[in-house]
Amino acid sequence: QELHQADIPAGGVRCPDCRASAAGLLDVSPGTLAFLAAWRGGNSAGDGDGVQVRPTRLAVHELEEILVRHLVQQLERKPRSLALLPPAEDWLGEAG
Repeated sequence: QELHQADIPAGGVRCPDCRASAAGLLDVSPGTLAFLAAWRGGNSAGDGDGVQVRPTRLAVHELEEILVRHLVQQLERKPRSLALLPPAEDWLGEAG
């Protein structure tokens, strides 16, 4: 699988052909991007239309890292309250 990259400083995603080596870039699997697209389109788990898309463990871990790094960049520091968040595995619930 060719990996994309989340470019936190630029606020976007790089395609496999545009991958680079720089600070703030995180590998993102195609499945994680597919989950984000479904979630953004309203097809995430529990939306009531009968279609449910659940993230994989890999997607949850990738999304957690992207969200934390984005938050740190926006705040220009790592909030101590991040330690209070449950581990990413807990986001999956029993179905994960």
